[in-house]
Amino acid sequence: MRKLLWLAVLAVAGCSDMFSTRADIVATAADHELRAEQLGDWLSRIKGLNINADAAEFLANVWLDYTLIAEAVAQGTLPEDSASVAAVMWPDIAEIKADRWYDHLVTSRNPLTEASADSVYHSDSIRIFQHVLFSVAPSASEAVRQATRADARGVLNQARRGGNFAALAAEYSGDPGSRNEGGYLPPSPRGSFVAQFDSAGWLLGEGEISDLVFTTFGIHIIKRPSRDDVRGPLLDWLREIAEQRLDSLYLIQLGEQKNLRVSSSAPALIRQAMDDERGMWNSRKSLATYDGGKFTVADFLRWVPALGPTASRQIRSAADDQLSELTLRLGRNRLILNQADSAGMTVNELQWLGIQQGYDASIDTLRLMLRLGDDVSDATLTAAQRSEVVELKIDGYFDRVAAGQASLMPPPAALPQVLRSRESYGVSMDGVRRAAEVANERVEQRGGGKTPSPLEPAPGGPPIGGGGVGDSAGGSSTP
Repeated sequence: MRKLLWLAVLAVAGCSDMFSTRADIVATAADHELRAEQLGDWLSRIKGLNINADAAEFLANVWLDYTLIAEAVAQGTLPEDSASVAAVMWPDIAEIKADRWYDHLVTSRNPLTEASADSVYHSDSIRIFQHVLFSVAPSASEAVRQATRADARGVLNQARRGGNFAALAAEYSGDPGSRNEGGYLPPSPRGSFVAQFDSAGWLLGEGEISDLVFTTFGIHIIKRPSRDDVRGPLLDWLREIAEQRLDSLYLIQLGEQKNLRVSSSAPALIRQAMDDERGMWNSRKSLATYDGGKFTVADFLRWVPALGPTASRQIRSAADDQLSELTLRLGRNRLILNQADSAGMTVNELQWLGIQQGYDASIDTLRLMLRLGDDVSDATLTAAQRSEVVELKIDGYFDRVAAGQASLMPPPAALPQVLRSRESYGVSMDGVRRAAEVANERVEQRGGGKTPSPLEPAPGGPPIGGGGVGDSAGGSSTP
């Protein structure tokens, strides 16, 4: 369960309008330039793309970050040591520390024991079932229905003769959500399933198996597993419920207890920072204060890459009250992490290994995707020659994207920010607009139309109007 505020999964940082006088140049990355004509050509050839400045800005930032990654590979400066990888993967590290802190709070405030799980098992409010589903389409012929019924009856007989129910589910069940979990469905209250399934399931005693149960989904064989078999999942469910209850109280009180206060100047400072990220990366100007510390512009900018590909644009267009609310929630994140640090919550060896392997896998995938082979980092070439190879690789990649032969992939969350902090870069909004104009001109010349595309950022302000840190969504289960 994620405890910190994350607005999206993809992490391509927003633009910085470092120059605006040359409309023929869209972006720069180290010594590389992206021209409006080039970006416009790529935009015009991506099928289904709704061409506008937002789409052009998004793709320009992807080009910028991919170029910096490729340049780092070519020059041998890609983060590889533990400290550098930790700086890149800090969102994952922060989430682990917050998780451990919440687990500690839940355990200390509401100790859970096997007796707690057993009490739920024997109550009439929650059930965990296993099932095997034989799917039958509503339009299936009577012959198909009879054949499926015979198959289901055969599996039911095996189960009642002591066959391994989980193995039977894995082999025969047509429910993809539970098949690989041994047929197990999540802990659910009465009324979560379709009526026939719900009624049959709630009649089962410990370890019992139902007769064939017919629903609109097909034919089910339902088992109520033994108490010992589901004690672990029930404890996990109880822990999640306890965390949700803790969230609703703890998060409301946390900011108040620490006197977290957002500055009236926060919205203006945020907009200034978004227009000059590089110039304000180390700014200690305060966006919010709390007992013993403050949440600064630098802290805010550190979060931006983790918030998603459209966060920068949305933040720029947000109203003052939305930016103040976002600052408040990120400030709460800071307080949670402060408490986790004070309590000694760290990443253990196994967790760090997973983080390191995740980073390495992402880099390997990016290398493969951009075709960054040994020729890019050939030590016999000069730095300038390696940069020329980088340019060819990046151009080739975006040509493949435009031709529908490649897709975009997010780099590790904070890698673009780390690389941007080392190199000069910029995105010109004049160039962005010119690239969109070029793209539309070329589409019109070819007589093509435009339809919405996944590359176009979603409309609307920052997605900060929902629940706070640690909010989770519930739902019912239907086999």
